Amino acid sequence: MKLVPRVWMLAGLFVLGLLGLIAPGLPGQIGLYAWLGVFPGLAIASLLLPRATDATRFTLGLAFSPLVSALAACALLAANLDLLTASRLIGVGGWVLYTGAEARHLGRPADEPSAAPMLDRFAWRWLFACAAFVALPPLCNAWVRIRVDTWVHGALVYEIARHGVPPVDPRFIGMHLNYVWFYNLFQAQLTVLRGQDPFVFMAIQNVVDLALVIAVVWQLAWALWGTARAAKGTLLLFVLGLNAGAWLLWPLNLLRALHGQVQGAAEMKRILADTKLSGTDVLYVISAPFAHMVNFWDKFSLGTPIGYAYLLMLVLWWALARALAGEGVRWLFVAALAAAGQQLFHGVVGMSVIPVATGALILAALLRTHSPWLPELKRMAAFAVAMLAGFAACGPYTRSISAGWDQHKSGLQHSFFHLDWQMPWTVLTACGIAGLLALASLRRVISEKRTFAAWLACWTLGMFAFAMVVHLPESNEHKFVWPLFSALALLGGAVFLDALDAARARFGNVVTKVVFALLFIVPQAAFLQGYLRDPANATAEALHPRPGETALYRWMQDSTRTDVVFLDANNRDLINVLGQRRLLAGTIFGSERAAFPAAELAERRAVEADLYGPLAHVEADLDTLGRMVADARHMHSVSDVLVLYRTQDDTLGAAPWARLQQAAGPRAIVRYDRDGFRVVALRVDM
Repeated sequence: MKLVPRVWMLAGLFVLGLLGLIAPGLPGQIGLYAWLGVFPGLAIASLLLPRATDATRFTLGLAFSPLVSALAACALLAANLDLLTASRLIGVGGWVLYTGAEARHLGRPADEPSAAPMLDRFAWRWLFACAAFVALPPLCNAWVRIRVDTWVHGALVYEIARHGVPPVDPRFIGMHLNYVWFYNLFQAQLTVLRGQDPFVFMAIQNVVDLALVIAVVWQLAWALWGTARAAKGTLLLFVLGLNAGAWLLWPLNLLRALHGQVQGAAEMKRILADTKLSGTDVLYVISAPFAHMVNFWDKFSLGTPIGYAYLLMLVLWWALARALAGEGVRWLFVAALAAAGQQLFHGVVGMSVIPVATGALILAALLRTHSPWLPELKRMAAFAVAMLAGFAACGPYTRSISAGWDQHKSGLQHSFFHLDWQMPWTVLTACGIAGLLALASLRRVISEKRTFAAWLACWTLGMFAFAMVVHLPESNEHKFVWPLFSALALLGGAVFLDALDAARARFGNVVTKVVFALLFIVPQAAFLQGYLRDPANATAEALHPRPGETALYRWMQDSTRTDVVFLDANNRDLINVLGQRRLLAGTIFGSERAAFPAAELAERRAVEADLYGPLAHVEADLDTLGRMVADARHMHSVSDVLVLYRTQDDTLGAAPWARLQQAAGPRAIVRYDRDGFRVVALRVDM
């Protein structure tokens, strides 16, 4: 008897899960990802949408699995289970529930009238090409796996793995983390299962997330336009259209030589020297001059939660398309989960997409009085209730991670609303081609009375207005560009292939191919070669420890308590990851980075400056450290305060550890002295 496809899928996933339990290295981590990144979500999808097509259930299952795993972990941790036990239960439980739900429906036909056809050969090729595009840089260049935000998220993963949730900020003892941490909880669950590299798990999730983005865009394109041609055009524009042609504006950079303190040839020489193609700074070359740096691939090449939140935004739109098609209440639960997941994993996405979606529903309802073909009021109202319910359920979590951003606590003086020229310029140069195509497709939306496309047009208008007036710390409003572009690409994709055909008819095939390559292919090629060739792979301090440094970090993990706090010169954050220990002030940034209390951050840096400098106020330093430790103990335990001295820091003068011992007397004890590294323990509670 021929086995049905669901049986083959179950068997394949079971083999993948077994691989994760026994295989070393990357194959083992890929297999292990299935236990928490596949099975729990598939269980929910199979229970929630049992009659859906395999494509729908599998896409939703993989999309929801990190969210479901993290939610279940929170519940089990609240019941006093440790993270390892909780993660094992979630993985095994997800597998059991998934196989049970599938067994109940073996052989039953799907009943999903609005589902898109399975991905065709064209779509599969693009899906695998995009997945490979994101996988290659971290696979070939270790620096890409840990760069910038990824490193901090790795520190948060280790913090949660060792201390649970809600996490304190390991860079700043005594302060709750003022940032979303569900992503880090999910990565910590994966990491504790076999003690493997969290940075590899982050890269694996990025590959899975981007592949799912392609699958959901295929579904959305069919929901919008209902033809294979429109779906193919949408995939092309979605993947290639952000910043299309923006690199051709690079010569505008030379205008900087016309003003400022340095002008003329000297400034032009500096501009040319700062234009780097063989590294991740290529992002600034393929973005428009004077604009915010935005890129389609960037957030899927970092270990951050925003790529996953973007995926859930697309799932939310997919749920609305199905709800407007009258496919029942089950898709409202999908909407609630997607809304909650956006807020839990990345508040910038949740607190922009959800309000704008609500406003778009209201606008569509108002326009319906003049255009009765627009979405039915009761269906929009039901979707709004489900979406806002999921969003509101995250209220306590949102309050807990945002409380530290109060100006009285952080000292951060910031206006969240303003108008300037940079954001419109960014949208124009990054989304211009997609925007023109979207405008061209609006006539089709109206003539064919496409309800979901009309709502998406309302959402696009609202998101544009939102992006123009909302200003985030460190100019993070550039994160609004990716969602805005997504909507424009979905709308404009319907006419993209038609536009290419018209160009070929008018200018010829060769000219069209050359222009297409210049606009759409060159930026992607520049991105890929830059990430593959980034020279930091050969120089990064985190990747190239000095002789004896690896032994130092091993000593930290094996021979110090998990509740010690370290000081390291120059605000290094290496200890957070390599030593898996907390720091007094492990950041070079100010309050705007994570709502660090400005006054207290300055005080901590003053203490470090003295201990790594003149040692003129050692008694006062010890008193200040004692007070900080006492304050931190209201939130978490703190045992020893340990000061790390590295002989490579020659600016500290001769033997600073010896001078500290002399100044502090019996309150300073050397705990580690090997290979040019010395750790001095300070008694601060006398």
